[in-house]
Amino acid sequence: MSLHDITQRLHASMAGAGTDDAQLISIVCPLANSEIVELAADYKAQYGRDLRDAIKSETSGHYETMLNSLCQPKAYYLAKELRGALKGAGSDDDAIIAIMCTADNELMAEIKEQYTAKYRRSLESDLQSDYSGKLDRLFTMLVQARRDPETAPVDPTQVDADVEAFYKAAKGFGTDETTFMRLLCSRSRKHLAAVAARYPQLKKGKDLDDVIKSEFSGKLEDALRFLLLGSIRMGKVVAKLIHRSVKGAGTDDHLLILTIAMHHDTSAMRDAAIEYETAYGKAMAKALKGDLTGKYEKAVLAACHLE
Repeated sequence: MSLHDITQRLHASMAGAGTDDAQLISIVCPLANSEIVELAADYKAQYGRDLRDAIKSETSGHYETMLNSLCQPKAYYLAKELRGALKGAGSDDDAIIAIMCTADNELMAEIKEQYTAKYRRSLESDLQSDYSGKLDRLFTMLVQARRDPETAPVDPTQVDADVEAFYKAAKGFGTDETTFMRLLCSRSRKHLAAVAARYPQLKKGKDLDDVIKSEFSGKLEDALRFLLLGSIRMGKVVAKLIHRSVKGAGTDDHLLILTIAMHHDTSAMRDAAIEYETAYGKAMAKALKGDLTGKYEKAVLAACHLE
């Protein structure tokens, strides 16, 4: 089916009295972000209206937020989410960590560009205004988008050297936090995955993730573990974020929608269902259905490739 044909089907789902929500969800939710951006441009060309405005007029609540989060260029959407998480009294640490610690170099560079273009502000400066100490330094490292390229081959000698550097940084009284942050923010994900696999071989079965858990706490622990686990299996991080969104009383809809919008068109989202069931002993679809209802539930499941 051509782009024009899909656009016309999309328009038909919202035209006239009532909305064909099943068709609307089936068109918008499975598409990659780049495809939705093209669809939105074609929609405006054919019907002279912004797709997000059309969806907003036909939907409401978290259902509308879920659909419209998918209909924006990803870097633009994430820049807006970061600004919202930073402004006002207090910061939304979970949202900021979810974005900063899972974005790759290319996406981070685009987010910075969009942030400056939209708000005439520096993302780095705004992060430094809201944070101090270790998290401030970590975010400053990440916002540089200077991680080693994923195309670089893994050097076994450097892997062993980094295993030793992590080990020494955690050994004895006190922790060399800067070494953990520097390596996790600068090495390629492929390299860090090799370091994590090599660590128990050289250090008597110890797991590097367990070392981070024992040496750090709070939000810094969260951030460092996301950087490591995202290098090994990003699907595990996505599963963890979704679980955090739905566990306990009530749903953290903001974190849930953010996580899905950021990762729905990546292999990590497809892996997340397997990682979720392995980690929490429950199907991810069942966990989501237990917390959500109606059209919002159907949109979330479709965006997670669970229906």
